[in-house]
Amino acid sequence: MASLSTYIKYLGLAIILIFNYEQVFGQKQYPDWFLHSQDYPELIIGFSFAGVTTAEEDALWRYSYQKKGYIHGTASYFNRKEKWEKNYITEALVPLLQPKQIKKIEAFSTSPYMGGEEIAIYKRALTDSSNYQKFHMENPSQITPNWVKKAPFYIQGDNLYGVGHYVLKGNENDAWRTAEEKALVALASAIGIGVEQDLIDTGYHLEQSQIQSGDKTSNILTYEFNHEFSGASVLERWVDYDKQPQNGFTYVYVLMEIERNNIKQNLANGK
Repeated sequence: MASLSTYIKYLGLAIILIFNYEQVFGQKQYPDWFLHSQDYPELIIGFSFAGVTTAEEDALWRYSYQKKGYIHGTASYFNRKEKWEKNYITEALVPLLQPKQIKKIEAFSTSPYMGGEEIAIYKRALTDSSNYQKFHMENPSQITPNWVKKAPFYIQGDNLYGVGHYVLKGNENDAWRTAEEKALVALASAIGIGVEQDLIDTGYHLEQSQIQSGDKTSNILTYEFNHEFSGASVLERWVDYDKQPQNGFTYVYVLMEIERNNIKQNLANGK
């Protein structure tokens, strides 16, 4: 009969596998509609989340907030963005779609949390689905896309592009959602009209300070946002499975696009 220490050993291994599922096994292939969303602009992607939000509920909200929404609050980055802390909200400014207005086309499984997470694709209920029968799975490119190299944002013609990334560990859906949020933060940052080192500026606010804690010094960058936007869209997603460039972890990346005239600071409501 196995000893108690053996049971504890295997239990510990099981816990490691569960909480590092993506690191151990890797979601090596993704549907083309997920990696290249710009090829399917009329479709809606939803992420389930930890037993709290279903993929359908998220899709209803995500569709509306990208049509017209706002971001308000702050994001703080510690030690050259090694760690971040958000204190902002993103919300839709148009009524949410109703469940009967969308129809699920397909989904794929990600993290094994709460019985299993999924990422799903939906269409508007009254549209023809015959064009969506040729999806295929593919591996993320082994070559770093040019847009990743342009992070956190860049301008091309009349459009702004924001790049967000986040470490792929624990709940994969949370990693993708967070990377998308950070891409939106990058878009908001791109149209800031001022950068200050104190608390005077009410627009795009940047505070850099030193906090002494024993022998350790932390650099903090704090960004303030009070922006409205419309017509934001996710174009591409990418996973850096092969290079694993930072701290031995895999990172996911999201590219968002918006017309420059469709994102504005609301200085009247600033602090």
